[in-house]
Amino acid sequence: MRWTVLSSDLLVFFPAALWFVWAYIKLGVGISGEERREGWMWLLAMVLSSPCLVLIDHGHFQCNCISLGLTLGAIAGVLSRNELVAAALCTLAINHKQGRKLLQDC
Repeated sequence: MRWTVLSSDLLVFFPAALWFVWAYIKLGVGISGEERREGWMWLLAMVLSSPCLVLIDHGHFQCNCISLGLTLGAIAGVLSRNELVAAALCTLAINHKQGRKLLQDC
């Protein structure tokens, strides 16, 4: 795995995953206080060890973790009712993907 993939995971995807888990647990729809304390680690582990991310992205494409992190950050922004940040992150996720395509076509 390239160092750029690891650094993009550390700088984009992991913080977005932490923010998503925090926003989701804070929203707490249908869960009790004890489940909130125990469930956040399982949820974070599921998000970070997604088979799609580990097998496909890190094994083949090696750049989608940036787009996934930006998208996950946008979802966390919606959950935490921060619509401007969510809109900016969603726009960055879409433009990152399209920008990579344009650079590959040139």
